[in-house]
Formats: sequence, C-alpha cells, structure tokens
Amino acid sequence: MKKLYHVALFVLGVALTCNAQERWGVAFRPQLNFPTTSFMDTDLSVGNGLELEVTYDVLPHLTFYTGFHWDQFETNEGFNEEHIDFNQSGYIFGGRLRLPFNKSKIGYYLSLGTIYNRIRLKSDLTINNQKTAFKLNWQLGTGVTIPLFDHWVFTPEIRYRSSSNYPITLQMTQETLNIDFITLSAGVMYRF
Repeated sequence: MKKLYHVALFVLGVALTCNAQERWGVAFRPQLNFPTTSFMDTDLSVGNGLELEVTYDVLPHLTFYTGFHWDQFETNEGFNEEHIDFNQSGYIFGGRLRLPFNKSKIGYYLSLGTIYNRIRLKSDLTINNQKTAFKLNWQLGTGVTIPLFDHWVFTPEIRYRSSSNYPITLQMTQETLNIDFITLSAGVMYRF
C-alpha cells in the first residue's frame, strides 16, 4: 500500500511539473498606504510599502499566492509632540479568483488572503521602542492584469488590509494598536 502511495505522489508531481508552463509568477509591488485608523488620538500619515509575491495557478481561474510584505507609517505630530514610526512586516498568503471567464487578455480578479505579521514602533523616546508579537490578520482586494510583453504582466490593485488588536505598553499604559489601511499598488509580474 505504501508503494502505491509513493507511486501516486510521484505521478502527481510529474504531472504538475509537466503542466506548469506559465503557471508560476513572481511579482514586485511598490505601494501607497492610506490609514483608516488613528493611534492614541493622533492621525497617521500616508505610508509606503513593498511586497514580493510568488503565485501559482491551481486552476485556469484560481491562483494561490504567498510572499513577504513591508509597510511603514508615521504619526502626523505637531512641533513639540512625540514622533512615532510604525513598521509592519510579515508574510502574506491567499487566493485570487480571476474574472471574466472568457479569453480576454485583460483580466480582473478578486483577492482574499491572510497576513501573518508584527509591528515595530520606533519613537523619539527610546523607552517606547518596541515590537509586537506575530499575529494573524486578513486582507481583501481587487485588481487588473494587463499583459505587457511576452512574460510580463502589469497588475494594479486596490486592497483593504486589517492589522488589529496588537497589545502594546506605552508610558506605562496598556494600549491596543490597530492599523487598518487601504493600499494602492502598481505591481509588475513575470510569469514562467
């Protein structure tokens, strides 16, 4: 029975390898982040970020993705107020459903995924510098795929990302850190 199991895994692996032409993709996404939350009654300024992503087309209209992301925000402080930078980094994974289901070269997609990340705080007061534990959150997005060259695809996307309920201690006070934001990205993907 074990031999049959190993033979089946080998056949499945060979079948996936043989049919994997242009199923894989690697994407690079610079992005602008627009916060929808504040921190301790202080607004956050527009941030930036980067994302590196690997994709695999499981079915003709279903893609799984995984990768790494990094985002940065800072407080919109006044002249004599404490300046705090927020760096969020971690891992992403999820799926995309491509629409329409016809043969058009330009495609649309809906994306749903999870984020496993942590947030680092860097402050003017070094006593407030800290990092949270890794936590699981979610993201929802939609985008367009526009073929550019033979293997290159332009992928602009808008996404809502939730990073909430991170416990932190600032100035001897227990706080809950929530950074939810809308991301606009203009990614480039290489398919192979």
